[in-house]
Amino acid sequence: MPFADRINGIPVIQTWPKGISFVRADLVVDVRNNKVIEDLVVLQDNVYFFRKDPMGGDPKYAGKILQPSPRFVRKLKEFKQTIAHLENIRLGVATAKLNHREPFRSAVGNLITDAMRAVDPSINLAIINYYGIRANIPKGIINYGRLFEVLPFDNTLVTLKLTGAQIKAILERGLSHAYGVMQISGLKVTVDLSKSPGQRCIAIKNSAGDKLVETKLYRVATNEFLIKGGDGHQVFAQGIDIHDTKRLLREIVADYIKKKGRLIPSEEQRYLLKSK
Repeated sequence: MPFADRINGIPVIQTWPKGISFVRADLVVDVRNNKVIEDLVVLQDNVYFFRKDPMGGDPKYAGKILQPSPRFVRKLKEFKQTIAHLENIRLGVATAKLNHREPFRSAVGNLITDAMRAVDPSINLAIINYYGIRANIPKGIINYGRLFEVLPFDNTLVTLKLTGAQIKAILERGLSHAYGVMQISGLKVTVDLSKSPGQRCIAIKNSAGDKLVETKLYRVATNEFLIKGGDGHQVFAQGIDIHDTKRLLREIVADYIKKKGRLIPSEEQRYLLKSK
């Protein structure tokens, strides 16, 4: 989330992701010792950046046109040329667009978690963080470059054992926190969003239709980001038999798509929302 304020007196700024905004910090330097005078630092609000203004013109800030540095443009072009052969590797074909920004019915979330669960038949279910997924997959040829946009982070697949009670706690946090609903495979969760945080999972069943048993251990596939407490999740690290496969999640999904060849989007609603 965007942020521009002081924490314990220290100026701290954070912008929106993907370069869609920036924050300006005005610094005053004491020329006698070349040090910033912290008390005089002024933090401006987040400013959204659009490549074109509403009329199609060049974007401006403080009355000046915003233009990329020629040196940066040149370096970026050189870098893209070195990875062009990877971007164009064909993995498969999507028969329709796979959306990712539908937390309770994400076709991309379903694809990724299904691929994780397919790694080993002993894995009962897969759980990943919603905001770890960064792009849709359009209809047509799926190349490696697109998959890199979907999963840009170098997270590896981790397996572990969690109790039913721990799994429920993880799902409840996803339903009550700004970081978003956990993407799942191997589960059907009935949800009542009108209830208080921590009490929104009305029923949790596995893919066979059996209720999740709070005291039973289940083998779960997730990623190293969550194991390390990413997005504030602490329960994953409390699991047992934690094993980092060292396999990039992106590569696992790529292999899964290649084996499928023709990808039919699954918009299966794994969260069943209770109507009022």
